Amino acid sequence: MDALVRPVVEAIVAEGPDGWTDAVLHARAGRGGISLRGGYSARGVRLTRALLPNPFAEVGRLGQVLGSAYGWEPVSFELRCTPSGAYRFVAFDDTVTYENGVRGGGFQVVLDPAYRLPQPGEWQEAGTAGPAGDPGLAVARMRELLARRAALLGHYLELLDQGAYELEETDAQGGGGGRLWLRERHPESQEASAVQQIVGDIPDEVPATLQAIHINNQSEPVDLAPLAAAPALRLLHLNRSTALGLTPVRALPVESLRVTLADGDLSALEGHPHLAALDVTCAAPMDVAVLRTLPELRGLDLSDADARRLPALGELSGLRYLALGAAQWAELLDEGKAPAGLAAAKLAGADVTFEEALRWAARLGQDTGGALVVVSGD
Repeated sequence: MDALVRPVVEAIVAEGPDGWTDAVLHARAGRGGISLRGGYSARGVRLTRALLPNPFAEVGRLGQVLGSAYGWEPVSFELRCTPSGAYRFVAFDDTVTYENGVRGGGFQVVLDPAYRLPQPGEWQEAGTAGPAGDPGLAVARMRELLARRAALLGHYLELLDQGAYELEETDAQGGGGGRLWLRERHPESQEASAVQQIVGDIPDEVPATLQAIHINNQSEPVDLAPLAAAPALRLLHLNRSTALGLTPVRALPVESLRVTLADGDLSALEGHPHLAALDVTCAAPMDVAVLRTLPELRGLDLSDADARRLPALGELSGLRYLALGAAQWAELLDEGKAPAGLAAAKLAGADVTFEEALRWAARLGQDTGGALVVVSGD
């Protein structure tokens, strides 16, 4: 195995920046694709300006050999090395994979590959219109829709040409990922009555047809009360923005909620009949026992919250996805209170190693005993 791993290590060492002390490469190879993530560090501090090389050919060969030898397709692996060429290589199948996102990295385990989380609006009542109709009218409406889409795309391209955007790095580990936010989202020509989704501020007049809103980068706490004018709102995401409180959500059919709270008060969500996905960021202590009253809750991310009474999550029999930090998972698992029906879970944390993730996945019931570990050097 060293003959296959060593070329990747040599490529990383050869491209290492001045002062680096360790590097990590997360990779997934198989099914015709290769993905690479990682970076260099200096005594635990990530060197965000220094990018790892992309040894796609070497990683591809590793994936092929491991796939043939162990039946893993695709293969997930982690390679950690130092300037001396010493390394630690860990590989397994893709039931446990490295995940990176807006709030940093971590590992995900898939316990039930066949399960699919519900999407916002999926449970709305079906329309009552019959199959018969006016074909000419249908064609005219479709052409009108396509024309509006073309105009909207053209407007966005104009904004890009004008530099009316902000680029935000989303790969907290320096892997080069990012998101681009346009400063204006809806051209003035678009009829307010037709708006179903908004990305930006809550408008002065909230469209009654609004079904999804993404509120971004607000420096002041956001009052959600105006959203009461949107009785069909299904998705409410506050990104890098803090909500004044959740009371307005109580009367809305919101199914997906992402929010940052200042006070950790979740009481307004008690008994919410629709909420299926909840992602909360909160530095203040937050009692999560109220979540036991949410009958439709399927996905939950508390990895950036100071969550208290975590063992209460063991009573969420309908929960299918749970994301927590290492200390939170330890508390839950030590109490034997992991929700029994999980289809997938995430161990969040920028410093989590693949071996730690495999031990965590095993505690959740995943068989990880066949993982490959190769150590060379110091």
